[in-house]
Amino acid sequence: MSLIQRLIGSIIHASLTEEVDGYLNITHKACTGQLLQTKRDSIMNSIIKFVGIIVAIGLLFGAVVANGGLAKYLHINSAIFVIGGAFACGLMAGNVDRFIERAGDGAVCFGWMGTAIGLIAIMDSYSKLSEPMSETTNKFMVALSVAITTVLYGYFVKMLSLAFWEQQQDEDADA
Repeated sequence: MSLIQRLIGSIIHASLTEEVDGYLNITHKACTGQLLQTKRDSIMNSIIKFVGIIVAIGLLFGAVVANGGLAKYLHINSAIFVIGGAFACGLMAGNVDRFIERAGDGAVCFGWMGTAIGLIAIMDSYSKLSEPMSETTNKFMVALSVAITTVLYGYFVKMLSLAFWEQQQDEDADA
């Protein structure tokens, strides 16, 4: 491919996908092939990130299914508490650029707070024992499993926020 063909292709590509920031910059990028390399790197990073997210979610759901199925791990109140708390913490950042980072941190915090609330409720119900121990123990185990799911949800949201926070940082660095 001749230098002129590369230059024309680069100008057409730049005019369709990027702001033209000066003839010399485009000419330099066209001659060195940096424009295409940058796009290839960006696409490759997106593919790697997507594969990482799929593998992480696959491992999580594989472990859940292997340990008795998804139904044991679905508690709508826990999910609402963690996701709502994550959203609130994202808003508290006061900066759109830091929303994802703060939401991830908030998810973990609210997951642990949900666990503390659940454990307090368990301890309170244990202080009012009036039924046989086996039934009480059964209720205890069910309540404890609900309490622990908030931590699971919190870390799951944090994991996802890390993927998107890194993407946001990469985009900010490219700008």
